[in-house]
This record gives sequence, C-alpha cells and structure tokens, in this order.
Amino acid sequence: MSFTTASLAEARSYAERARAKMREFRSENSKKITAGVAAVETTGTAYAFGFLNGRFGVEKGEMSIGGVVPVDLLAGTALHALAFFNGLDDDQAPHAHAIGTGALASCAYRYGHRLGESMAINAGAKAAPSALGGGPVAPALGANPRVVAMPNGQQYTVVAHP
Repeated sequence: MSFTTASLAEARSYAERARAKMREFRSENSKKITAGVAAVETTGTAYAFGFLNGRFGVEKGEMSIGGVVPVDLLAGTALHALAFFNGLDDDQAPHAHAIGTGALASCAYRYGHRLGESMAINAGAKAAPSALGGGPVAPALGANPRVVAMPNGQQYTVVAHP
C-alpha cells in the first residue's frame, strides 16, 4: 500500500472531522459527562470505604483512628473542607466534593444500619443477616455475641442484650 499526497490529505480530513465531532459532543454534553463522573466518584468511594471497613475494621466493622474517629468520616470532612476553603483549584474541587460525599455516605450508611438493627432488636423483631453478606449481624454496643453451630454446619450469631 502506497501513500500518496491525496491519501494523506484525505486521512487528515477524516481526523479533523473526528476531532470536530468530539469537540461538539463534549460541548453539548459537558454537564451530563460531569454528572456521570461525579456519580462514579461518589459511588466508587462509598464502595471502597465499605470494602475497607468490612475487611480491616475490627469487631464493629469500622476503621477508626484511636477507636474514636471513623476514617471515612474524617476523610469526607477533610475533602469537603479542602474544597470549600479554596485548598484546590476550581477544576479539582468538584472531584474532592464527590469523593468526600462518597466517604460521608459510607459512614452514614453504616451508622444508619446499626441504628436500624438496634431498633429491630429492641422491638423484638428477628434480626436479619447483614446486607449482602448473609453473615452474622454485628452486635450492638454492650451486647454479648455468641456463635452457635448447628449440626448441618450452619452458624448463627446469638446476641444477648443487657
């Protein structure tokens, strides 16, 4: 295959038209693209903190600093503060807000889930297995958990509340 001046000019023309179409697409859909990127950053961060808390969190399923401050709460607050108080460039701030929101969402879900479980137990309702895992429910504060093994190999966590 030989390249001629005409074929190279035609290839340049195709490339320029493709670039023009991409510029047009970006300008017409920039708000939609930005919203999509923010959604991916927020949900990805919430997922990542959920995984890390589940994998490395101790008995409460929560990574914390000194057993007091949850890491996701700290990260989310710090990222929002950094973005709000001009610690980042204008084009970086929306990404910090989206990631900070994902971290705060992870923390809010965990605490809401604990409250709901606690209220279900106090109401006498049967405690359901924790979400997605089907494993034992994390015991409420002050509870005395005990794992009971059945003859068929299944295990249940029994929580005796004070």
